[in-house]
Amino acid sequence: MQNTVVIDYLTFELSAEENSYTVVYCEEEADRVVIPKEINGLPVMGIGEGAFRGCLGLTEVVFPEIDIVDALVSGLSFEIDDSAFRRCISLTEVTIPDGVTRIGWAAFAECFNLRSITIPAGTFVSSYVFTNCGKLEVVSDLSVISEGVFSDCTALKHLPLGADVTEISESAFEYCTSLTDVVIPARINRIEALAFEGCYSLESVRFEEPEGWYLSSSYHPDKEFPLDLTNPEKNAKDLGSMDFDDGVIAWYRK
Repeated sequence: MQNTVVIDYLTFELSAEENSYTVVYCEEEADRVVIPKEINGLPVMGIGEGAFRGCLGLTEVVFPEIDIVDALVSGLSFEIDDSAFRRCISLTEVTIPDGVTRIGWAAFAECFNLRSITIPAGTFVSSYVFTNCGKLEVVSDLSVISEGVFSDCTALKHLPLGADVTEISESAFEYCTSLTDVVIPARINRIEALAFEGCYSLESVRFEEPEGWYLSSSYHPDKEFPLDLTNPEKNAKDLGSMDFDDGVIAWYRK
């Protein structure tokens, strides 16, 4: 069995268990790539760390169809590793197929022209995946909102909060300057500090369930500070300046 296989622009490596291949490198001159479903009879089950990083002319990536049942039976999972597509500045649209279980840290960071990405429900999206994707407007609802995941996404106009999201992590929407009106669903019970820092256009934040919210302060760790969230304009101002300098750790709902 070949440990390394080169197909067109792509280099693949055989896993240590010798049961799958992973994309580990893409030549910088690539413009369009099609990732095969299998090589030498084994499935392609991942994109390695930094595999496409800095492929400045890459305009399209076609992922393989993932056989979810076969993957479960064999104990395999398809993951997109850290910084996999970082700074692929010519990507404008990406469709992640069903069966991708994880997108790693900063995987699409600095894809400055990325406008739309489709992500399957249940895929875990790590921290800072889309940071500095300044043209990103269309994104599927996520099952978790990780730290800094949309920081500096200045074109984003809505919160992609999936049905399973109960917490908005630190710096998640930091400097998302196109956010103007935000609704926090009733299922959300915690908003970390800096989550909306620098959202200068934020005018209104409404809570579907405003009762029972408190502020947690590092200056007074043993005290609870009830919040009045009935004023959307005040909420927007307070959330936009909610940072550690004021001792704010989080807003939470009991």
